[in-house]
Amino acid sequence: MQLPWFNLTEVTAHAHALVEDLHRVRAGGVARGDKVGQIAKRLEKLLDDSAAFELKHKLNTYKKAKLLTLVREGLTAREWAAADIDPVISRLLTNRLRAPTR
Repeated sequence: MQLPWFNLTEVTAHAHALVEDLHRVRAGGVARGDKVGQIAKRLEKLLDDSAAFELKHKLNTYKKAKLLTLVREGLTAREWAAADIDPVISRLLTNRLRAPTR
């Protein structure tokens, strides 16, 4: 029996989906030759959606740490540079400090 506090099912699924979406948006934008601002706007939308997920599920410290770890590992596995990963992780880390945009 697993305590709900430690249940990572939704967090893991969200992290994997977020990594896939971030990579798809970035790779697709670069392949199309989109401007950096356009790509950044799309990435920001995905991170806003992640903030909404965090608010909805009220992630505790353990789940938040696991989300950050899974996203960092996923982006690293897709050969993102550390300089590109760090702003994403910083944004995810401070999501709870930001006012909801919706």
